[in-house]
Amino acid sequence: MDLKQSVRQAANTLGIKGRLKKVQSKAINDGLDGHDLLVVAPTSFGKSAIFQILALIKHGLTIIVVPTLSLLHDQVEQLQQSDISVGFCSSDVLSWDESDMQSALDQYGYLLLYTTPESLWKLDLSDISVSLLVVDECHCVTSWGYGFRKAYLEIGSFIDSLSHRPQVIALTATAPIEAREQIKQLLHMKHVKEHMVSLYRPKLTFSSYSFVSEEARQKKLKHLLKRHMKSGDGSCIIYCNTKKHADTVYDLIKTWYPGQVAICRSNLPNKERKRNEKAFMRGERRIMVATSAFGMGINKSDVRLIIHYNLPLSLIDYYQQAGRAGRDGGKARCILLYNKSDYDLNRYVIEQNQEFRALDYSQKALDEMKEYADSDNGCMVQRMLAALGEQLDKPCGRCTCCQKARKHS
Repeated sequence: MDLKQSVRQAANTLGIKGRLKKVQSKAINDGLDGHDLLVVAPTSFGKSAIFQILALIKHGLTIIVVPTLSLLHDQVEQLQQSDISVGFCSSDVLSWDESDMQSALDQYGYLLLYTTPESLWKLDLSDISVSLLVVDECHCVTSWGYGFRKAYLEIGSFIDSLSHRPQVIALTATAPIEAREQIKQLLHMKHVKEHMVSLYRPKLTFSSYSFVSEEARQKKLKHLLKRHMKSGDGSCIIYCNTKKHADTVYDLIKTWYPGQVAICRSNLPNKERKRNEKAFMRGERRIMVATSAFGMGINKSDVRLIIHYNLPLSLIDYYQQAGRAGRDGGKARCILLYNKSDYDLNRYVIEQNQEFRALDYSQKALDEMKEYADSDNGCMVQRMLAALGEQLDKPCGRCTCCQKARKHS
């Protein structure tokens, strides 16, 4: 069987219908040639298909590092439905022992093993070589590794500790040039082939509103949700920077729309978090209030409104989260509600964290985010994409600034 047939057979096994995209095919071919891969493409593009197809063709053990347990369980369940040889290792489940892994490899010839950065070192791999090591949502290596998820900075050391060096594949929807270089360095990647897809999403409309008082911001939130709920179209995600803000916003919306809102934040009991996620995914709750990690890898196609209730730490974080809207190709709105105090709070977080403070780009990224939020001229989408390393030839024509420019022309 030639390689083209092998790729098609692997795609069929995974339930991938139709022809692969050009970038997917090129990345797979480079992977088959032995290169490490860095793939930057929008959410819902099909980045996972690249490493999954390679895993089935190359055989052996593929380790996939994901940032959250919800993403881990979601991807494992999807693959199990296609009868794919897949397992996982997380903080609440002990590692598969070598005999379990070897049994799966003997039966299928391959094994996809999902884990989190913190659980990598639990794996007993003394007699099993790793063919591929995949870091999904690899922007977390830089955005989280220097802060509250230091295990991300140890992935490179884990790779070096293996008896046989695997190919490394890093995937994300957002990574400007500076971040890409850091990711490659921290993951100890070699002979890297980069594959980039335009991040421009023409059906997303971006808006930004600034407020002096919390009362004014809450009033705007109520207005936006009233419009959304009246339309009867799709779901809404509201991102908050802190647990305190998330709880406040959640309690507010419960009074406006009882039985229509769920919450997903850190320190929420696991059972409650899963129950809330399922209610949102099934459409039983149309509004989800969440902190930053929610939505990674969650494929809910009908999100029509993304609201950021606070100023994100960077445009990378902002665009990553906004990209969870309109995954079905439909129109969606991404709205930032920015209180002037948000910047001071974010700056305090950076200054109090020694690792963040050591990184010049943390303050630079925050200033860039503030400049975007404060902007009242020039296309917001052009400015955002430029920060992510992409040039948009002409203004989007729909963002707050483009609409203002049209009114005054």
